[in-house]
Amino acid sequence: MASIKGIALKAVKTGIGHDFGGFQANIYLHNKKIGHVLDDGWGGDLQLDFDKQEEEFDQLAEAYRTETNETLLSATDHLIYSLMDLIEAEKAYKKSVKQGYNIYLYLDYRPKEQGDVPVPKTKEESYQCATVEFAEKLIKEKKPVAYEIYSSLNDFVIA
Repeated sequence: MASIKGIALKAVKTGIGHDFGGFQANIYLHNKKIGHVLDDGWGGDLQLDFDKQEEEFDQLAEAYRTETNETLLSATDHLIYSLMDLIEAEKAYKKSVKQGYNIYLYLDYRPKEQGDVPVPKTKEESYQCATVEFAEKLIKEKKPVAYEIYSSLNDFVIA
């Protein structure tokens, strides 16, 4: 199951809120439910409601933000959105495995940021690959700004 620093999202429901652009999920820390997150789809920060361990969650979120050099989002929003992306990648990887592919490759062609202005996604692609060698060949040919190679479920656990 996708997790970052021991934090995971479960019971994720997407397509809620304004124009079906939001989501909600339960927040788990070390396999124990500690709260709930809601993105109502109207913009602004995520709505977080904690039952316990909010301080530990905030410390882990800030550490992850520092490690990834995130400067635009709050630490908690960055962590939750990163988890949502990781969950989607994990679903795609599992689908690839069912179809007989061992590798799921994600390529990102957008610059991370230009100054302090976030850059919208201009192009991203994903591929199902049979071997790491083929994935590496695609990376050399396509020359993305960033990429991720997923080859096992362990790739979705970020310490």
